[in-house]
Amino acid sequence: QALLVLAGMKAFLGQRIPWLGMALVFAATTVFSFTILATGQSLWWSLSITQGVAGLVMAYAAWIAWRARPPTGGAALALMTAVLGVAAVVALARSASILPVDISIAQLQTANEHWLMATLLLVVAEGFAMLVLVNSTLRDELAKLADFDPLTGLLNRRGLRSRLRRLMPPPITEHMPSDVAVALLDLDEFKRINDQHGHQVGDEVLAEVARRLRSGADPGALVARTGGEEFMLVWPAASGEAEATGELLRMLVGGSPV
Repeated sequence: QALLVLAGMKAFLGQRIPWLGMALVFAATTVFSFTILATGQSLWWSLSITQGVAGLVMAYAAWIAWRARPPTGGAALALMTAVLGVAAVVALARSASILPVDISIAQLQTANEHWLMATLLLVVAEGFAMLVLVNSTLRDELAKLADFDPLTGLLNRRGLRSRLRRLMPPPITEHMPSDVAVALLDLDEFKRINDQHGHQVGDEVLAEVARRLRSGADPGALVARTGGEEFMLVWPAASGEAEATGELLRMLVGGSPV
């Protein structure tokens, strides 16, 4: 179960699943456990070792989830990290509590039953955390689709409008923003590119233009595709600087062919 959780976390995050390593861990644990049973050792030794390995795998999955958290937000991944961390602690504690050393069989059975109940509850918690994580990811993807142009990765009209409200607060506020520059760009004779070379080439031109605009825009600028071949940039700029930046953007787009 722990190895499946690890594989699921890797797949969800788009990371390579270490199938070979997981298979080796599973095979080594299985062989070791059966060897203990075959040599007449107690079943509790085998169970303890299995739970110890499961705890380490869960701890590794929790570490992966923690590292994947974005700089801001990431509450769903933080929840998953917490659940996997608790599961790792429970598995390791169960492993230690059922070691058949100076303890009666009745005590071992009682301890194992308590930890088994905690393990089952954590399986439910892991499922709930995964649902929260999936829903959060879907919500973020829908928000991105609503605010960003899928071809160029730039803001669309809706995304630009919502961010303009935050960039330009009402005049009644005490702290007014600095001067705001606006640049409107239109690709001349873009229809001819589509007619002569096809829409796929036209899409590649739009994507390259968007890349050039992003490279030349100020770090805090809003860069949007507002129409078919129309773009808009909005950025804070001191008086007199906007024209120079606008000319730089024009040269970045028109200075060399795509």
